[in-house]
Amino acid sequence: MTVDDEIDIFQEFLLPEEYNYRNVTRMSVTGCVSANLHYSSLPEAIGLEEMIVQNISGRLNFNVFITSNRMKLLRLSNIGRIPMIASHTFTNLAAIETFEITNALIENFEEDFSYINVSRFLVTNVTIERLDRLNVSEKGMTLSIVNSELRNVATSLNFANFLYIEIIGSKFELQKPGLVSIQGDVTIVKNSVFTNVSMNLVAKNAVTINGICAVGKSTLRLASKYINSTDNRLPNEIAYPRDNNQKPEFFTNRNNTVCKAGNCKCPKSNGQTPCQPIVPTFILGCSLVSLLSRGFQ
Repeated sequence: MTVDDEIDIFQEFLLPEEYNYRNVTRMSVTGCVSANLHYSSLPEAIGLEEMIVQNISGRLNFNVFITSNRMKLLRLSNIGRIPMIASHTFTNLAAIETFEITNALIENFEEDFSYINVSRFLVTNVTIERLDRLNVSEKGMTLSIVNSELRNVATSLNFANFLYIEIIGSKFELQKPGLVSIQGDVTIVKNSVFTNVSMNLVAKNAVTINGICAVGKSTLRLASKYINSTDNRLPNEIAYPRDNNQKPEFFTNRNNTVCKAGNCKCPKSNGQTPCQPIVPTFILGCSLVSLLSRGFQ
């Protein structure tokens, strides 16, 4: 059973309060100028498995409280501006199969994902202007941060226990010297910029780190069976600690530069595509689609 509501595109979208969301398993909001998903929007949606919010050309107030404890998909895509990702949104959640944000500007990111199992954590072309910390460390499949910026990080970042990690064309800026810990089976870090970052990168099977640049009080430690470290610029020598003095099975250390007086001239831009949401011209209104559970009569 499907419910479709068409809202004038020139109005702000609000979820209908009179609707019974108890049996809703999937919800999609798309094609709005602005949308407001407030705290009491989905109090009865205990079986919600998928939420997709996309093609919001202006502001998305994503202040919703998700009452289900497991989700298959939470996707925010092509959003002009999100003032806040609040921690109370995720209070009940124990697991998310896929958490995906693409083409968005987020002013404040309060959630740190401690104690939430995220199988696939995907961030592409996203700017986060302020956050305290991230601790995405429950056992997962894939963590991908591509063409994104994490600015004004107050404390630390921890990405751990993923089978595959890729960080490409991105920028990480800590307010003061702090730790960025990355642990996975296979890890790739390329063409990214780090400020005030002490990075501890441990990969069970293989790590490739290529074309990174670091400024401020930044350091880098690499450990893995397979290490490919090339064309990196840092204020200090890269450290390659060994467990029980065991050498890597494959080791490449080429064209890495310790910058003179610690002054690495890193690019100001990480190559990120500007966050401009793509709203298809054929969308004439703001659409809400909710799918009810199969067992609903």
